[in-house]
Amino acid sequence: MAADDSYTAADERARAARRAGLQAKKDEQPANTARSYAAKQREWKAWCRTPRAAADGSLYSWPDGELVTPDKLAAWLKEDILLRRVAPPQKKPRARGKGKGKGKAVQLRRQLEQEQLEAAALAEAESLAEALEVPLAEAAE
Repeated sequence: MAADDSYTAADERARAARRAGLQAKKDEQPANTARSYAAKQREWKAWCRTPRAAADGSLYSWPDGELVTPDKLAAWLKEDILLRRVAPPQKKPRARGKGKGKGKAVQLRRQLEQEQLEAAALAEAESLAEALEVPLAEAAE
């Protein structure tokens, strides 16, 4: 009987140490991490509680509850997660006035800029011709 008591006491100490370790880890976890995990954990727990049909048609639930096991994780991925559809990314419309410059707005803008440059060059040529007292036709050559 003394052996049973010591085994029970050691087992209880091990459980207490495990609980203390888990609590210490939880206490050190950033709040955002705990918050982001919470929804996924609720989803896992709900999935574990949901009865499922066996091959013979009878209903069963997991005997180990919410404990994560490789088989249970694979079943969850197969039955729930991998069946979710993710929308493919949509192409974003190109912003007008950017790109290779083949758009009508880009061509009009470039034409206007060219006309403004030519007008500025002509005005400069006229002022130089007046300053040098040279006819404009000769100054433009």
